[in-house]
Amino acid sequence: MTNESQLAATYETMRASILASYLQHPGHYKPAYVYAWFHRMPAEGIAPRESVFWWSDALHIDRAAVAKVEETVNNLISKGHLESLAFDRLASKPGIVDIRHHLVTIIGYFSLRGDYSLEVKKALRVNLPSNMSLVTAFGPEMISFPS
Repeated sequence: MTNESQLAATYETMRASILASYLQHPGHYKPAYVYAWFHRMPAEGIAPRESVFWWSDALHIDRAAVAKVEETVNNLISKGHLESLAFDRLASKPGIVDIRHHLVTIIGYFSLRGDYSLEVKKALRVNLPSNMSLVTAFGPEMISFPS
């Protein structure tokens, strides 16, 4: 077994443990943290940045994608360009186009983490495709196995 496959197996064991524990004791976890594990993405700003798992191929959404969305959205917010947060405009920004299929999931993480005001969440929902929604709550009822 290679080091990467051992890391992937350890990641999956840890993920299953966190999700199962959350189902039994939801009050012991931050919803954004569990959401990140559920979606196989790094829990930036909650879990240690040096976590070996955030460098693993087991992730479906890597650190670079999460960082790029965070940087782009925060820059637009700080400049007061809320109209540029509309889904179609944000998804066409350089560096975001290639990760467009993960955009709503990543934004959902930051929303759950408490990063966005109601005004920003409203702006992020503009032109959101009808088959997508911005997550503003995450609970045990949203977890099912196998996932």
